[in-house]
Amino acid sequence: MAENMMKPQIYVVSLADYNSGRHHGVWIDADQDADDIRVEIKVMLDRSPTGDAEDYAIHDCEDFGDVKLSEFTNIGAVAQLAKLITEHPVELVAHFHGEGYAVDDIGDEIENRSRGVWESLADLALEDIGGDLPERFQDHVWTLAKAIAGDWEEAGAYTTIRTPDGVAVLSND
Repeated sequence: MAENMMKPQIYVVSLADYNSGRHHGVWIDADQDADDIRVEIKVMLDRSPTGDAEDYAIHDCEDFGDVKLSEFTNIGAVAQLAKLITEHPVELVAHFHGEGYAVDDIGDEIENRSRGVWESLADLALEDIGGDLPERFQDHVWTLAKAIAGDWEEAGAYTTIRTPDGVAVLSND
């Protein structure tokens, strides 16, 4: 799949400052190695006006779509999710994350099940039909593609997820 333009970020705050009524935090690009994120968090904590900041929390995020992060989401998971979001439609990552898949398994699920992003499920069926129909049926190929897509929907063969670029199609095999 093509890379998208998502730039996942997290806003991390010093809990010592937060609990003292101060606002001290930093936006961090999440699409990087987890150790690099931890270094940026440590730098933020070291600059704390409180002077004894050791703990942090994630108080906001951007470009994670419907992927939910808690205040204490593991930084390794944050980095993995951000990488997935930059490589795949965020709606697919959110779908699998919301279904309870382990972060380590989401990329494999997308790779194994994705049939691409299409205008509609009928467009995938049209691609599957290709040019293999006899000439006398070529005028009816779109009608046939819509019928096949309807059969697939009724049988539950695919899951479709709306994205800004069209419909992401996941095989349910």
